[in-house]
Amino acid sequence: MGIRTVAVLGAGHGGCAAAADLGRRGYEVRLHARSAERLAPLRQRGGIEVRGVQQGLVPVALMTTDLADAVRGADLIMLVVPSVAHAAYARALAPLIDGSQPIFLNPGHTGGGLHFLHELRRAGYRGPLKSCETVTLTYITRMEGPATVNIYSYTKRLRFAALPGRHAAEMFALVKPLYPEIVQATSVLETGLGNLNAIFHPPGMIMNAGWLERTGFLFYREGFTPAVSRVTAAVDAERMAVAKALGVPAVSARRARPTGRSRRRHASIIAISTRMSATASCRWRRWAASPGSRHPPWTHWCSWPPPRSASTMHVTA
Repeated sequence: MGIRTVAVLGAGHGGCAAAADLGRRGYEVRLHARSAERLAPLRQRGGIEVRGVQQGLVPVALMTTDLADAVRGADLIMLVVPSVAHAAYARALAPLIDGSQPIFLNPGHTGGGLHFLHELRRAGYRGPLKSCETVTLTYITRMEGPATVNIYSYTKRLRFAALPGRHAAEMFALVKPLYPEIVQATSVLETGLGNLNAIFHPPGMIMNAGWLERTGFLFYREGFTPAVSRVTAAVDAERMAVAKALGVPAVSARRARPTGRSRRRHASIIAISTRMSATASCRWRRWAASPGSRHPPWTHWCSWPPPRSASTMHVTA
């Protein structure tokens, strides 16, 4: 049976993009936020104003802070939140689920599916689980106002995996109609080790700390000087070594970079969506200081500690 009703948990950039995109494409969307203040401008506007790949005002069937109302009877529960929110949502969902509803971490970031399952068990849930994740968000998007989201593009060739792995084919077939750009990965270890944000962001933050605190700049285009790039390459080499030791397919950050026309398109998106400001840097500092962000998960996936990955995250946090 296909998906018709989606509970989107999280009403930030990605959550509003998902709610607007799926709503415009005919899915029934329930949008959950943990604060009424976040939903207030959406309610006042009568939905989400979307630009880019979709256009217009998209009404949302349900906007609520009541998680039980959001997930009750939904064909898919989709978490579109930072990884630091996975534990809180796992605790809140534990008494509400019975294993019959698939859960999609969009995205899983690095080790998100494993972490989410761990937190469900810690919260007392002992039932079955069908979960899946993507490496990164399914959209390149940014909120441009309290009730306005711009979806610049869908993320292309986005790796996707299920946990437990025996449900991989079933989950892929379920989610593919929503996001045709997903491609099947071997496991959540591949999607976890494929998260290049965990490679670029810590060195870029540490080595551009002055700019982050004092002024606006283009994080990738201007911030990744030769020196920053050398440190990033060293961190990436550790990720590749861990992937090799675990027998997990991985592509180096250098090989993953866009080229030609896609590079120009990518650069224009970056210019729109990653101009850092003092306000934005506060959000980055909050992310870095959260307990779940202090170590890249792959530093615990092998018998030796990758020193550059661990040290960059220690300094960032």
